[in-house]
Amino acid sequence: MSFAIVYFPHTATADVVPASSIIGEHPVGSTTKVKWGRRTYTAKVLFTGAMEICEMKMTHVTAGGELIEDVFDIATVDEVPDTVQRDPSSSPAEREIVRRLTAVEERLACVADLLMRLERKIVLGEDQRNRMEGMLRQTVRRLPAPVEADGIEYTFATAELVAALRKANSDPKKFIRCLEEEVFKDEPHIMDIAVDQRHDSVDKMDFLRKCLFKFFDVPTNLREDMWKRAKASLNSRARRARKAQRDVGEGGQGRSSGSGGTSNDAFDWDE
Repeated sequence: MSFAIVYFPHTATADVVPASSIIGEHPVGSTTKVKWGRRTYTAKVLFTGAMEICEMKMTHVTAGGELIEDVFDIATVDEVPDTVQRDPSSSPAEREIVRRLTAVEERLACVADLLMRLERKIVLGEDQRNRMEGMLRQTVRRLPAPVEADGIEYTFATAELVAALRKANSDPKKFIRCLEEEVFKDEPHIMDIAVDQRHDSVDKMDFLRKCLFKFFDVPTNLREDMWKRAKASLNSRARRARKAQRDVGEGGQGRSSGSGGTSNDAFDWDE
């Protein structure tokens, strides 16, 4: 049985196949179709001859699909006379051995095809995995950095100062007012404005809110109500400050932010 060395350009690999698997004429150097398993592939015929010689020459096939011939090459015969192929003196047992060996060779060719297909799938799978990893890395880089629910960036007051104010004030309304004075110490006029109208100080008000929740360990379901009460306390002081300014402007005497009558603010306190 004749064999051939063929080179598959799509995988840049070479292999030994039975000559019967090559479709049509297959002179050396020609590009033709080769049956491999249940599929047909384009391949270049590099050499034809006995299986042993083909296997020896496989080591001389380059990555570019060229067969480098040795200085001392082994001559091959393309066609063997029938008198040599079929020796009438061979016994039935010998012919059965040859038949079985031929069947084994054909099965090995199918196994080799399966291995090649598996190798290609592995390579494709690795490429897809690398692409997916690259896409995931890009997606992760685009995501914002994770922030804890109560995470605070101490931009307007240090954590030590806030902790000290909390230790000195067990009442939330006094704590939020003291912290407000610290946060707005460089622009005290902002404290005369109602909380919801401090549009240019949203980040500072958010800082006050987070500190109140964190240092008083306010449960999530109570935070909205707690912040409403805190804003009411801050707004009450802002109203008294504005009233005091109006009184001064009108020439009033003896009236201060705490002597203008009784306040109905639930968070009111003596300053």
